[in-house]
Amino acid sequence: MNTPNKKPTVSPTRGRRNRTFHKVTGLCLTLPVLLLVLTGIPLELSSQLKLGSTGVPFIWVHKAYGIELPEQAFVQDGVIELDGLFLVGDNMRSVAFHGQFLAASAQPNFTMILTDKEWLLVAQDPSITVDRGDYPAPITDASFGAGIPMIATEHGPLNSTDYGASWHPASATLDAWPAPSSFQPDRNTQAAYGAALVNWERWLQDLHSGRFFGEVGTWVMTAAGAAFLLLAISGLLLWVRSLQR
Repeated sequence: MNTPNKKPTVSPTRGRRNRTFHKVTGLCLTLPVLLLVLTGIPLELSSQLKLGSTGVPFIWVHKAYGIELPEQAFVQDGVIELDGLFLVGDNMRSVAFHGQFLAASAQPNFTMILTDKEWLLVAQDPSITVDRGDYPAPITDASFGAGIPMIATEHGPLNSTDYGASWHPASATLDAWPAPSSFQPDRNTQAAYGAALVNWERWLQDLHSGRFFGEVGTWVMTAAGAAFLLLAISGLLLWVRSLQR
């Protein structure tokens, strides 16, 4: 007598273990998935949001990157110099420069800065490119007289009535060449300095990969990637077993 073929039975214990593993793995991935989503979406829109040119203002983030304020800071007419970086105006626009900071003069819409290597015109509007140029001869000092830039050279003092476009012998010299003063940075300066070194795109990329949390964070995100693969496999097995019932 022929007996009908029976479908292979699935071990209920094995199925329960698979479901438990699937649930526990999914629960453990909640935070990594949330972090990936919260960082991945703005990174995809990085160009539109201008994340690469916008600094992170949080001091605790700067400290996590090991960013510390330089021991020496100098200021003159709204320009703060910190280790090769200028913070200019009320909005503390950051500008990299070359040479030694010698003088600065704030005008209604821009600030002119003189170093021993170059002059700079920094607009208040950060979207306007910084204009900079060289001097006609090596200089030994620089300052401003009535808002007009003046430099000291081995051939005598020169000044510029067109903000650096051309330089001419000065008819008079300055009695003193006041240098920038020492400055004790406050919390706002510290935040602006750190923001000039860490932008949102970099920070979000480091959060996305786990690098921001050090070696442990990298291993956690790597493990999360492996867990995603296992989650997909266990989910596929659960689906196949559901068809066999």
